[in-house]
Amino acid sequence: MRTLRRPGTSVPRPVTVGALMSEAAFTVDPRLSLTAAAAEMRAHRIGSLIVLGDGEITGIITERDLIRALADGRDPGLTHVSEYMTQSPRTVEARRDAAYAAALMVRHRLRHLPVVEAGELVGFLSARDLLALEPWPKALPALEPW
Repeated sequence: MRTLRRPGTSVPRPVTVGALMSEAAFTVDPRLSLTAAAAEMRAHRIGSLIVLGDGEITGIITERDLIRALADGRDPGLTHVSEYMTQSPRTVEARRDAAYAAALMVRHRLRHLPVVEAGELVGFLSARDLLALEPWPKALPALEPW
């Protein structure tokens, strides 16, 4: 685990989610079409979008959800994000240790986590963001069931 050290102190402190997260958290409306959601992901070069309904986090839509819709034979131009999003996604507080978020992502097979402070969206943490952690674990569990 990479640690941060304040000048003049000898006790390192763990890296927080807030230190690793991206402050750009792209959001969409649940009534948006999958085609429009895919266009947003492409435009911002990201793999997921947070779904907001009435100002609250109601879901998350990922590249995998888009693939699942295509595999189901759905027309992405006529299918709403709400039909394929993960509802009530897990979130993580910005003040939590990054190691906690990494363990949460491995345990629940997640690649993306909305980051909140007092229930409000403040950022986004991806598996890629966690690559900054050091040292690497000796053995990583298999994340892909297929």
